[in-house]
Formats: sequence, structure tokens, C-alpha cells
Amino acid sequence: PRYGTQLIAAELATQPRDGAILRPHVQITPRLCLKGQVLCTETGDPVDGATLVITHSHSGEQGDNQLDCDAYSHCRTTTGPDGTFEAPGLSPHVLHSIEANHDGFAVATLDAIDANPPEPLIIRLKRGRVITGQVLDHQGQPAAGADIRPISETHAWDSLGDTQTDDAGHFEIGGLPSGERLWLSATGPKHTAHGFREIGPD
Repeated sequence: PRYGTQLIAAELATQPRDGAILRPHVQITPRLCLKGQVLCTETGDPVDGATLVITHSHSGEQGDNQLDCDAYSHCRTTTGPDGTFEAPGLSPHVLHSIEANHDGFAVATLDAIDANPPEPLIIRLKRGRVITGQVLDHQGQPAAGADIRPISETHAWDSLGDTQTDDAGHFEIGGLPSGERLWLSATGPKHTAHGFREIGPD
């Protein structure tokens, strides 16, 4: 794990062969391990089971077709019962973006993170807004198995998670940002129908 996933650029034609078998010489170097803890903003309690996706930041300095192997960096990890995490295999040559999420909490995104900070990184998750409701079909009957997807003003379409209605058409979805407008998209089974509802910031 300390080496992570590293990209190697090499001209295959210049690599040694054993007959038809290519036997390239590959050299990888140890990488950094980012350590930290995820806490609840409101209570300060550790958040167990939070998922963190850590990727290298795109600086825009490289051309679209230029591959910078040293800059490639990616790790997915989960916090333990005490909220701590370790993210090994990160490149020391770039800054990183972190997305942390957990059911019942709003998604947290951090940018320009050094993989070797002087102190363990503290990430705070805010308890998210919870919305409950019921989806009815055009005949006023409960719509079971409808897909519910939230959309907000500040988060990407697919970053807030989704859920499905139960047999009675009821749903509950949490971890949503508070203090801003939301939209809920409801799609019936097999895309048979589609509905849209705006939810105010309160």
C-alpha cells in the first residue's frame, strides 16, 4: 500500500524481451501516507465508517495529451471507530482533493491538501438535512420503487446520493446541505414517469 498505484511511461520497443515475452524493468518509489480523523461538526464525536476519496488535484498546467506519471495519485479509504483514517500511496509531487461522505452527514469537499501535513488532518462533517416524503403516481396511488435523487445549488448532480421509495411510496433521505434550495427528482420504475419538486432552504 505504501507504493500506491503508479503510472509508468516507457517505450515498449526499447524494453528487454524474452522471445515473445516482454520483460520491462519497472522502478517505483515509496509514497506518502496521509493520516487524519473525521469528526462531527456539531458534537465533536468521531465519525465511524465515513468514506474518503482522495485524488490528485488537476492544476491545468499539463497539456490535455501529456501524461504526468509522478502526479497521478488516488486512494479510497474508510474511517475506523475512532474516526481515524490512513490513505497510503499518495504522490508527494501534487496537492490533493478530498471528498468525505457518510449517511446522515452533508458531503465535505477539501481542496489543495498536502499529503504530508505537519499534523494529522482533521475533517469535519456537518449533520445533514433530512427530508421525508411520499411519491404518488398519476392516479394518486403510492409509487413503490421510485428513484429519488436530490440536487442542490452547490453540489454536483451525483454527489448527494439517492434512495428509493418503499412499498407505500415513502422515502427518507439525509446528509443533505442545509440553508439552500434543493430539488428532488423522482423517477418511476423502468423510467415510466418523472417528477420534480423544489424544496426551500428551511
